[in-house]
Parts: sequence; structure tokens; C-alpha cells
Amino acid sequence: MTSEQHGDLRESLHELAGTVEPADLYDRAIRRSRRIARREATVGGTAAVLALAALTSGLWWLPARVTDAPSGALPALSPGPAQPTSGPAKESHAYASPYHPTRSVASPRPSPSRSRDARRIPSSALADLPGHVFYERPGDNPDVLRLSPGDRTVETVLSDAPSPVGVSPDGDKIAYTDDGALVVRDTEDGRAERVADGVTTTDQPPVWSPTGDRVLVDLDTPAVVDVGSGAITRLPDDLETKSLHWSANGSTPEPTMTRTPAPQATLPVRGTVIGEVATPDGELLIRTVTADRTRLWLIGADNTLVLAADEPPGLRDLNLLAYTR
Repeated sequence: MTSEQHGDLRESLHELAGTVEPADLYDRAIRRSRRIARREATVGGTAAVLALAALTSGLWWLPARVTDAPSGALPALSPGPAQPTSGPAKESHAYASPYHPTRSVASPRPSPSRSRDARRIPSSALADLPGHVFYERPGDNPDVLRLSPGDRTVETVLSDAPSPVGVSPDGDKIAYTDDGALVVRDTEDGRAERVADGVTTTDQPPVWSPTGDRVLVDLDTPAVVDVGSGAITRLPDDLETKSLHWSANGSTPEPTMTRTPAPQATLPVRGTVIGEVATPDGELLIRTVTADRTRLWLIGADNTLVLAADEPPGLRDLNLLAYTR
């Protein structure tokens, strides 16, 4: 290139430089960085939405129930949707993420039932004593009184008894001898009936059979009187009347008691025993006394204490005669 051509080139470049404005490269770089950041944010948000949609649609393919697994092990996943079955629908459980396995918690086992004492809890209420309790005043020709525990009433059912008395199992009648005859008296209306003549009871009161239709009496030899007909059946001479009591089924008199009261040391009672009577069913009513009161204790046929209740104060000086149901 000639010197003339070089001069023309310098002059052209000089004119071009005069027309070009200066550029701020720092400002251009900032704007470009912001455009790139916006594009990346848009792309990232779109990817997140697509990932969430894919995850949601994938949950539909997971099994409805996660089987129990040991701690730290991942539950197995079914490769496809669970197939419908013809059996009953199973209980559904919330899905636990395989990346955060949960330990299976067993339902609390019911505590074993406590063994309960099969024995009855004794009552302390006199009103809970069924039937009636009979007493007699001390001395000759005593009055016979009847206690009704339900309402605590005491009434005289026989005044000035001429001889020892025997109360029927149901408490409706009293047997005794008067003027050489066996007399049966109704405890409700007071009506007395001569059942059999030629009967005396000096040592032992008349003893009723459990069925209430016969009476064991003391003649010159022991005898059984039929209450309905008045017929007298004598017993063998070698039986002692004082030891005779009826058999459990009421068929024949026996030389021993149906139930022998237990020694006081083995009885579940407190106080001094001052009376005890047995029923045909094998129950035992015991009467005790302390410094300030008298009590009745009912012991069942299974030797369990059924009741322990205070007597009405007015009965303290009387003697226990019988207990009927």
C-alpha cells in the first residue's frame, strides 16, 4: 500500500471514530445476567410442576397398604396397581414414604382380668336377713316372740307357753304340749289345734320334720306324730330322744344332728356366742354379745359369711329359739 493509500485509510478511520458513540460494557453485562436468571427460573419452575405431576400420578400405582417390616427396612412396593378381589374390602392405611419408614406399633393388649374373690360380701343390714327369727323370754312359761327383719318389728306369737316349743320350718306354726296333748298353734291368727292326745314333752321340745308335716316328740319312748292325721308312730326304745334330729331329706329321725355347729374358734364371728340355730337347708344363724350390743351372723351352707347385723336393742335379754325361711 502506498503512502497515499495509508493517508486515505487514516482519514476514513478518523471520520468513523467520530460517528461511533462510546458503549457501557458493565451495564450490558448486568442486563444479560438478569435475562439468563429469568430464563433459568422459568425453566426450573416448569420442571418442578412437571415433577410434582409425575409424582402425584405415580402414587395411584402404589399399593393401598404397607406391610409391617422390621425397623430400618424399606416396605416392598407393588410393581403395578392392586388387582380387585372378590373378597371383602380390607381396611385401608395411609401410605408411608419408603424413604422414611415407620415402625409398626402394635395395638395395646388388654390387661388380663383380675381374678375376683368368689365369696359373697357379707351384708351388715338386718333388713337383708330373710325369713323370721324367734325368741323366748327366760324362765318358766315363757312368751315366744317373732322378729321380722325386713321392718324390724317384734310381736308376741305365744304367751305363757306351758311347755318347750318347736317352730315349724316355715315359721307358720308352733308345736307344744298342753294338758297331755300335742297342740299346734298358727303364728298368724293365733288359732290352736289339738293334734294328738297322750303326748308329753318334758326334756326335748317337739322337733318338726323339714317338710313340716310331722313332729318328733318325747313319750315314754320317742315317737313321730303326723300333724294332719294325728297318727303316732313309736320309734325303737334304744334311741335317745335328746339326740334325735331329722335326716336331711326329712324321711326319718336320726340320732345325730344334720349339721353340727363348728367350734367358736373357727366361726367368722366376733363376740361371745350365746345362741345358734340351724335350718333344714344347712344355714346357721349365730347370736353373739359384746359389751354394748348383740349381733346376728348368718353363715351359708357353704360356710361363707352371708350377713352380720345388729339386733334391735329390746331383744338383748331374750333367748334365741329358731330361725325360719
